[in-house]
Amino acid sequence: MTADNSISFTLPSRLFKPSQTSTVLKTVDCHAGGEPARIVFSGVPPFPSDCDTALKKRNYMMEHFDHLRKVLLLEPRGYPCQNVDFVFKPAKEGGNFQYVIGEQNKIYPLMSGHNTIATATALLESGVVKMSYPLTKFTLESPGGPIEITADCDDGAVHSVTLKNTPSFVEILDLEVNVPHGGVGTVKVDIAYGGMWYAVVDLKQFHDHPTLNMALESANGSNLARIGEMIKVACREQHPVQHPTEDYPGVDILVFRDGNRNTVPMR
Repeated sequence: MTADNSISFTLPSRLFKPSQTSTVLKTVDCHAGGEPARIVFSGVPPFPSDCDTALKKRNYMMEHFDHLRKVLLLEPRGYPCQNVDFVFKPAKEGGNFQYVIGEQNKIYPLMSGHNTIATATALLESGVVKMSYPLTKFTLESPGGPIEITADCDDGAVHSVTLKNTPSFVEILDLEVNVPHGGVGTVKVDIAYGGMWYAVVDLKQFHDHPTLNMALESANGSNLARIGEMIKVACREQHPVQHPTEDYPGVDILVFRDGNRNTVPMR
């Protein structure tokens, strides 16, 4: 037995030319402060009937539908920074819209702020969720739990979105990990959960380092990405973490900060 999870809405027919052998995914591309998100409204195959929560849909998608994430995030349809959000109608009458988040490297976060903002905006501006003025309030069901949305709306547009996240917490502060490659050495990191497992690295600690003393600037982007990936791997190997109630290990994302509240995430 399967459950129909398609959402009905109208887009120009010229955009879609389905055949008996094709899979058609109806999507809307958004961004939140420059962070991209591709919102999928329909085209995902039916789930088993017991996949009635966003968390169960996430787990099933990881096992059976990961090819859809790859199609939308990898070349030629995607690019390295792209994210995807699969939106599903409420599992029961009066329930909340559900969504499953997909990122590069087969990461399916329990919750993501910018993906949630983009999903809420797409639902409102496409008319799937009725817009109220000046504020629209509704709840989305993420794999990590319910997310309360407050959207500032005017003339059919969403100008800002405020959300109430599921519980976030710090796992450990000032953890020392050894990065054996690239001349990095010992690095202090903070590990925290906020929908994903974050390793937070303050670049101030490298101010006397011969090669790692660098600012958060675009010119240093490739070097920061390379070093960040090595630190992230070292964290996973030397201090694996697990969510207290869900099967969600980490770390899976790293953030550099420069001591001046400037941050850059490295997925």
